[in-house]
Amino acid sequence: MNTEFVFLWLATLLPIVISPGPANILYAASGSSFGVKGTVPFWLATNITSVFQTLAVGFGLNFLISTYPQIADMMKYMGIIFLLYLAFKFFKMSNTLKETLAPLTFK
Repeated sequence: MNTEFVFLWLATLLPIVISPGPANILYAASGSSFGVKGTVPFWLATNITSVFQTLAVGFGLNFLISTYPQIADMMKYMGIIFLLYLAFKFFKMSNTLKETLAPLTFK
């Protein structure tokens, strides 16, 4: 691999990694509500997910999707269904959220 591309990749990735994205804001909110011990499972879950996503891309998911475009369509529709499921769960959620509040975990 060309070292110029590695440095370009690092220069692109560094601001993304250190910027306060949604996960970092959730870590801060969870940490202030539940402490470090209650936030560690959530932190582990998000980082393990990132590792699996990176491995999938590294092992050729892009090649698989470009070879079989039906897979990309299937993933898109599965994502739409999942977002609709989350919206349904969100609107069905009770108003007494404070009583059932618990740390985010793998569950």
